[in-house]
Amino acid sequence: VCLCGESGVCFWVGDCPAFLTTGQGRKRVTVQLTIPDYDTITRGLTDWFGTYSAFNLKRKDFEMLPSDILTVTSDGAQCDEYVLNDLYRKNPVASETLQKVVDAALRHPRSDDVSIVVGQGGV
Repeated sequence: VCLCGESGVCFWVGDCPAFLTTGQGRKRVTVQLTIPDYDTITRGLTDWFGTYSAFNLKRKDFEMLPSDILTVTSDGAQCDEYVLNDLYRKNPVASETLQKVVDAALRHPRSDDVSIVVGQGGV
């Protein structure tokens, strides 16, 4: 993910999601910017994973306004746009808030790693 002023661009392969949260207070809306690269039947990773998968780098351009929140996580964080939207409606963007995501992921039996990076516009 690269930000320059209010313009952003996200490139990806794989299944680590990026989310953009807009609005303020109870009127927040979170959308997933990335589309995971996995086969819905086999649940295996595609697009640049393994010997025979094709190179398919994806790109998403977006705007990030002063109150917007950009969140990038590993797949092990086990959260989606609904979890993040609820979290940011109730809590400020702070290390204590992000620790809630990490703690929940560490309790999940399928979580093999947990990473989360957050940036807020205008901060």
